[in-house]
Amino acid sequence: MLYQRKLICKISAIAFAFAVMGGVLNVTVEIPAGNIYAAEEVKTDNFTKELWVDPLDESKKHYIITGVTTESETVHIPSEIDEIPVKEISEGAFRADIKLKKLVISEGIEKIGYSAFAHCKSLESVEIPRSVTDVSAGSFYSTPWLDNNDNRYIIVGDDVLIKYQGAEIKPVIPKRIKHIAKEAFFENEYIMYVSLPENVQDVSDYAFSNCTNLKKVTLNTSLSHIGQFAFYNCGMREISIPKSVKFIGPCAAGYYADMENVYSGIIQKFKITGYKDSAAHKYALENGILFEEYKNVYDLSGDCAVNGKDIKVMSGHILCEKTSSESTASDSDYNGDGKVNVFDLLRLKQQMLNNEDTKEK
Repeated sequence: MLYQRKLICKISAIAFAFAVMGGVLNVTVEIPAGNIYAAEEVKTDNFTKELWVDPLDESKKHYIITGVTTESETVHIPSEIDEIPVKEISEGAFRADIKLKKLVISEGIEKIGYSAFAHCKSLESVEIPRSVTDVSAGSFYSTPWLDNNDNRYIIVGDDVLIKYQGAEIKPVIPKRIKHIAKEAFFENEYIMYVSLPENVQDVSDYAFSNCTNLKKVTLNTSLSHIGQFAFYNCGMREISIPKSVKFIGPCAAGYYADMENVYSGIIQKFKITGYKDSAAHKYALENGILFEEYKNVYDLSGDCAVNGKDIKVMSGHILCEKTSSESTASDSDYNGDGKVNVFDLLRLKQQMLNNEDTKEK
């Protein structure tokens, strides 16, 4: 039986906080004990699940685990049931399961829903595989496993930063990070400057929301997704968004909250710098935010600056190597001789030396 999942759009910080504290309603289907795959140490006989089927291709389907029907101290989430892959653990699936002590998630699971294991007061051991790309600290809110972790950067799965709990003005995010999870820096009152390392592909919903002292954010050229409310109610008054960003969620940047943390409106004179017809341009137009088009032929990386990243891109063109930039070799031919060579590279370096305001900070 196919269940159509409902997507709930949270339009304010208050609504979001309510979702954290409130319950989650799941529609579930019992799985007969004989159809369950389990590791040897697992005592659990039955899970509950939902079947997701691609409406355009019914051969593409996977299960979403929504809970377990028996009390057990150890739970192993299988990678497949009845030869159908298991890809997700739904929101609130195991919420407030006070018996659960050890959780083992199989390789192949990609998403752990928000509050999936929240308030599991006995949960001390968690194994999360590299296949997981979508997970947050909220998935394990108020559990011993998370509460007793004193690392500044809590990293799980496919290099997902689920929580930063340091007090640095300018935190140095580990270079290995690929995903900034939902609420990873939420309400951090210390950070003022953030630079995303080059591997980061997405900044999830509410990631830096309510970081009121955050003055400057430097995005990278691998970034493609900025979630809703990602930089909501931050202290910055401008942001440069690279060409690589293809999606920007509602209220992602440029919005503020009043003293009671209620959504209020657009920050006065907030400015977005980016390229014409980009996702940044579209977001600015749709939200009535000031947009400044960035024009500089020397910006090969598309990050709205001329810096070492452009040299790296040009070097790739010279060596005929594939680069992550949208620029082509012809964009690097500054002297118009039909070639990309060391002479073009020297001109780019000279441009960096002649313009102090374009140097990488």
